[in-house]
Amino acid sequence: MVRQRKAKNPNIILMNIGLITGTPVHPKLAFSVNLLEFFYYLRHQQLGIGVQGFVKATCTFQQVHLSLSIHLQMTKHFVLLGQV
Repeated sequence: MVRQRKAKNPNIILMNIGLITGTPVHPKLAFSVNLLEFFYYLRHQQLGIGVQGFVKATCTFQQVHLSLSIHLQMTKHFVLLGQV
């Protein structure tokens, strides 16, 4: 949980601590920039590693229930990062 001041944008607060939000307004979910970067390098070392498998493994490791919303948001972030 991250506390914020009323005048501060939640996306900026989260980015300052190394997180990217899943939505631009009223974020409820954020992803670690380090995790996204790790996937980027992992995928460049081993092309056969897919986004879906990595998302499932990450959720299992973090003991997070893999909902459709989480799956879609993480996949979107990983795909966008892969285009960089």
